Amino acid sequence: MGFFAGDGAWLFPVTYLAHILEEALMGDRLSFWVRRITGREMSRRAFLTLNGLLLAGMIGGVLLIRARQSVWLVPALGILVGANGFGHLIGAITTRAYAPGVVTGVLMWIPLGAIALLGSTIWLTPGAWALGVGAGLLMCGLVFALGFGSSRPAVG
Repeated sequence: MGFFAGDGAWLFPVTYLAHILEEALMGDRLSFWVRRITGREMSRRAFLTLNGLLLAGMIGGVLLIRARQSVWLVPALGILVGANGFGHLIGAITTRAYAPGVVTGVLMWIPLGAIALLGSTIWLTPGAWALGVGAGLLMCGLVFALGFGSSRPAVG
């Protein structure tokens, strides 16, 4: 079993905490940045609630990985964090401005996602790896839908 099937799996929620802090506290804060770019807003309460639920889900996934019950979650989490990191990077490049979350996204989540995704090919069966990749893509869609559903058109 690989690094992420052991204590390395805890890198996912630990880096998520750093990512949440950057999004919530740095620059414009993510909610203001999203409002400026998309015309939609999310309250601080909705932001913290959504991220708290997602963090709890990630911790649950790590516990399953550590129990060796769902090691296919390693590439799933790799896809999830890597895609989020690239999303922040694309947002920063597109707007030519700091996008809250881009620092942790580029320095932590893109490398973590790549290592988890590529490294898990060594110790997972091709079927388990494909299941993880598919689950990661579904998770990305779910996170986007939850974020969109937790926001509303900005007023004024």
